[in-house]
Amino acid sequence: MPRTRKRSPALPELRCLQMFAVVQETGSFKEAALRLGLTVSAVSQSIQALEAELGEELFDRSARPVLLTPFGHKYKPVAESLLNAAKAYELACDDLRQNRQREIRIGCVDSFAATVGPALVKSMTHHSGNVVMLSGITPQILTHLARHDVDMAICTEVPGNVTGLHVQEICEEHWVVVSPIDRDWPTQLSFKQLRQLAGDLPIVRYTQRSNIGTFIDQLLRHVGVESPRRFEFDATDSMLSLVASGVGWAITSPLCLLQSEHHAKRVRISRLPPSAHQGRRFYLLSRDDVSTGTTDELAALIRQILATQTHRQLKAINAELTPELLSVLR
Repeated sequence: MPRTRKRSPALPELRCLQMFAVVQETGSFKEAALRLGLTVSAVSQSIQALEAELGEELFDRSARPVLLTPFGHKYKPVAESLLNAAKAYELACDDLRQNRQREIRIGCVDSFAATVGPALVKSMTHHSGNVVMLSGITPQILTHLARHDVDMAICTEVPGNVTGLHVQEICEEHWVVVSPIDRDWPTQLSFKQLRQLAGDLPIVRYTQRSNIGTFIDQLLRHVGVESPRRFEFDATDSMLSLVASGVGWAITSPLCLLQSEHHAKRVRISRLPPSAHQGRRFYLLSRDDVSTGTTDELAALIRQILATQTHRQLKAINAELTPELLSVLR
């Protein structure tokens, strides 16, 4: 066998290292082949290939049992180090897979994440391991879902361009009118009254880039309320602050009021009659690679939080925020 050759920078195959370890341990190519479930020829050829790569013999084949050569003794700890590293790599990958299975990534619209989210994360952490929650407006959340950045999404729209989704209806909330306290608007408004009162103050709107802004614009058109676009906000905090200061009035939802509880207690809340555009629904969307059991468990947990904790919190803000304004769907 040639004793001098340029060493290859390539790492040896783990299979060859395993064969080297077993031959060294058993002292026999035959015993190694039996243990590995291979032919003696396959083991012998693999060891020869490894020796050719190294440019040195690893075993004294004339001895019985087969013994390591001086070079083989020096090579043994190197091989063991590589095999141990491979085993550590395998264990680390198993751990990553197990952790990934325990981790749940959820995307939520802002108003839901800020109100129901804390109780949801707290409950899930006790049962499901790691929880990652991303928040934003519905279009952003749906983008995260399509890109597999999240496993499940809680939002107000079911996309028609994303395949392989499971859909569960979670709840429906009805729009309410918020106005400055000193205006003394009725707590129950008809659409005729709304059209009359709307002329007294400008409307403060959500931006059209958000789903809630689009939904409320549809309601305004449906009931015939016309008002120029003067004040528009992404955030409920800013919108309610303007209403509380007497600048205008707005239409929002119970969860948005809970999200901005401080300002919500400084405005008057009026209910609206039923209509075709009376509110918005929240859906739990999950990709088809998420187990049905996990999705069902999450949906049940959300409904429980809404029916108990969230309803109590809304009632504490204003007596007008009754459970009928946030219906839990089963």
